[in-house]
Amino acid sequence: MSKFSLTKTQQTEISDAFMIFDTEKSGHLSKEQFKLATRALGFELSKEDFAQLAGQYASDQGYNFEDFQLIVSEKMQCRDLLADLSTSFKQMAPNGQLKISSLREVCKQLNELQEDEDFQQMISIIDQDGKGYVTENQYLKFMMSGK
Repeated sequence: MSKFSLTKTQQTEISDAFMIFDTEKSGHLSKEQFKLATRALGFELSKEDFAQLAGQYASDQGYNFEDFQLIVSEKMQCRDLLADLSTSFKQMAPNGQLKISSLREVCKQLNELQEDEDFQQMISIIDQDGKGYVTENQYLKFMMSGK
């Protein structure tokens, strides 16, 4: 059973994809079937990701349903988190650049007092190219890194 919380629709999508691509009805997906099933669910795996998953989960028979469900559940949770983070970024920085003025406005709306030095420090941690603002890509990468 998956450790991730999924909607009934997501659970059904995973189950349906597994059943469709388990053409031999063996209870396992070959590596190629696994690639096709994950792609059908909207996930493009890099060669590196695929190799890591194969080493971690695939047996001689391929991927069983429980492993497939675990892998895809995690991918779905990450996709949902990315969508939420993207939405929050766009609310804070509708012009695509998160600056001190953007952070100041957010804090003002939340009745939080912060000094500009604090905002500058926050931005400098994420701003990898030194432009003085954070792009959506930088924001998402930082937020997903768990730092």
